[in-house]
Amino acid sequence: MEVLGPFASVDKGEAQYRSGRSIDAAVLDINLQGQSVFSFADELLADHVPFLFSTGYDGDAIPTRFSRIPRYEKPIRVDRLAGELDAIIKA
Repeated sequence: MEVLGPFASVDKGEAQYRSGRSIDAAVLDINLQGQSVFSFADELLADHVPFLFSTGYDGDAIPTRFSRIPRYEKPIRVDRLAGELDAIIKA
């Protein structure tokens, strides 16, 4: 895997995504500098790009429309995250 981030804001992540570079999967923090990532997550869903959430928030902070999206609480074990990314890319 090649890591393209991290991006400190939703705008920067969206700009990278819209740059035309191929993205196989994404890891989204649900809150970046006070801005929710859910509109970007909706875009990824619409484009069939697999992703997962990385967050310090509990599951109640994530809208129910994302109930099937994996959520990893911080701190994250990199080996577990890499395994999940591999699984969602292959699915």
